[in-house]
Amino acid sequence: MKKKEKYWILIFITAGLADLLMCILLKYNLNNVKLSEFDPLNAGNLLLLTITILFVSGIIVSTFLRDKNIFELKYTILTFCIVAVLSCPVAYVIENTAYFPFDGYLLGYPFKKLLLGVILITGKFSIIYLVGLLWNSIFNDLKLIRLRSSLYAVIILMAMMVFSFLRTLNNDVSAEIKSDNNLGIVFGAAVWSNNKPSPLFQARILKSYELYRDSLISDIQLTGANAPGELSEAEAAFSELVNMGVDRNHLKIEKETSNTSEQMRFIFNNKNGYLNDYKNIILISDAFHLPRIVEICRFFKINAVTTASDYNLSWEKLLYYQVRESIALLLFWLFGI
Repeated sequence: MKKKEKYWILIFITAGLADLLMCILLKYNLNNVKLSEFDPLNAGNLLLLTITILFVSGIIVSTFLRDKNIFELKYTILTFCIVAVLSCPVAYVIENTAYFPFDGYLLGYPFKKLLLGVILITGKFSIIYLVGLLWNSIFNDLKLIRLRSSLYAVIILMAMMVFSFLRTLNNDVSAEIKSDNNLGIVFGAAVWSNNKPSPLFQARILKSYELYRDSLISDIQLTGANAPGELSEAEAAFSELVNMGVDRNHLKIEKETSNTSEQMRFIFNNKNGYLNDYKNIILISDAFHLPRIVEICRFFKINAVTTASDYNLSWEKLLYYQVRESIALLLFWLFGI
């Protein structure tokens, strides 16, 4: 092996390991979790490790096959490595920028969060593409290798999506709640015109009221920020519960979080604070939403009871929401967002 080729191999392997490290650092830093809590068997960490192992092993194996000259593709590999390694630092800078010029919403999501998702997915797709490229070069000739590798990368991503989707089908998410000093936490959802909770959100609110009425929870924590010009999700839920007859002194409002991962981060940041005043915390949401909440609880090592609202969806809407949940779960697994 030529000396110059050894340098290229070292650069590629270093880039693959750097991408893994950057993803882990980003995920744990964004969620204020210590790296000492890193669990290689966590679903998201296991996916990251598997992708990196496939990439590094592909580099190593391909270098020993002299009839498959991977160095003809060295600039392609280098370009995608740069994109992958830079994606997490760029996302970190954007997430921690106090002033963001496009402070709006797109498709119901904060534009900033969508931009983060696009950047991070692009970076991870780059490594997955290289996995397809390297293993393609091992088992096939280099003809049309870039096209085949793109197809393989899409297949790998689809397999990851299927894995995530299957995890969202976990129906064993509602547990029996015993009467005790419990805190119910309601996850925010859409607020419609005239500051009226959407039917889906209304069902979550109603569930918390029923638990409060039956003395299964003593206080209710409401979460959720607002889109421009709207009452926050937490404040809209507060008004509904007060109108139902809940003592406002038993209601708590948090109106800074805008998505599930942020709301779980809020719970994690307070689990050694006021949450200690309660025997249990009861997480209240929809049946299709709770599997992702359970997965995030595992990452944060939060012990909580989950209970589902009674909202019923048609199978078409249920499928739509579960596909959305599987995408959101995969993003959290990989990047903690």
